[in-house]
Amino acid sequence: MSQSPEQSQIEIAKLRKRLNRLETRVSMDSEAARRSRLTTGGLAGGAVALFLSLSLPWVEASFTGWEFLWDSIGERRWLVVVALIAVLVTLVFAVASLSAQGRGVLVAAQIAGWSVPALLAVGAIYLSIEDVSLVGGVWVAAVSGAVVAGAARGAAVAHAELE
Repeated sequence: MSQSPEQSQIEIAKLRKRLNRLETRVSMDSEAARRSRLTTGGLAGGAVALFLSLSLPWVEASFTGWEFLWDSIGERRWLVVVALIAVLVTLVFAVASLSAQGRGVLVAAQIAGWSVPALLAVGAIYLSIEDVSLVGGVWVAAVSGAVVAGAARGAAVAHAELE
């Protein structure tokens, strides 16, 4: 059965619209996959770097982050203790964000992540008064906290777009 030219044009227009919707969906899916890879890489890399930073030297006397935490508790350097606890809390939220990307966990990971560089910077100023020089592990932790916060922010934005 032959179709009229008008029916053929209508059918072609419908097919074009369907093709455009499919292309849009594929584009959105590939963008979502890219975001997911970036988020996973940022959270996992940040968590690993935070954990490893505690094994690196934090002060010139070659104290690791763990040793520095216990020493700071003993010497009642509470600002340093809070900064090191923030590193541990950020590590926990980064790992939690990898398995359960709920809005609350992502917001908590952002807050904890951004608190790490801020608290470590203030702690560095505080320790410079006591003539304690900080070395590599501190700065690895600061950058890792920012990476976790940035990755959690990206995941939170993607999560909000899906709602």
